[in-house]
Amino acid sequence: MKANIVKGVGYSFLSPVIVGVTLGLFYSVTLEGGSSATFFALLLSAVANAHIVGLAMALFVVPIYIYSVKKGMVNYSVILTAGLLGGAVFSYIFAATSGAAFLVNAIMSGLAAGLFLFGLRRSSVKLA
Repeated sequence: MKANIVKGVGYSFLSPVIVGVTLGLFYSVTLEGGSSATFFALLLSAVANAHIVGLAMALFVVPIYIYSVKKGMVNYSVILTAGLLGGAVFSYIFAATSGAAFLVNAIMSGLAAGLFLFGLRRSSVKLA
């Protein structure tokens, strides 16, 4: 079980890269003066806020997942909500109290929780 959790957490750390690339491409294409500098600025900004994802995973998502496995009632919506809540709490504490950065950090942590669940499912599948 520990190896599956480690793989799931490893997948969750792709979340800042995915969010940074997505936002970077969006703003590079839609802004009139968008360039590669805009893309890399947004990518590096998302990666710089990866500590919020790590804290949300360590203090919200993984403990709730382990608790729900012990009780035998794993509910994916609870895990995803814990990721969003953890991202919002740590974004408020460390990065931004409101605005777009607050929302992006919370969504990035929710995506990390989803990637965590994806990693758990992927690592638990037995190939024949």
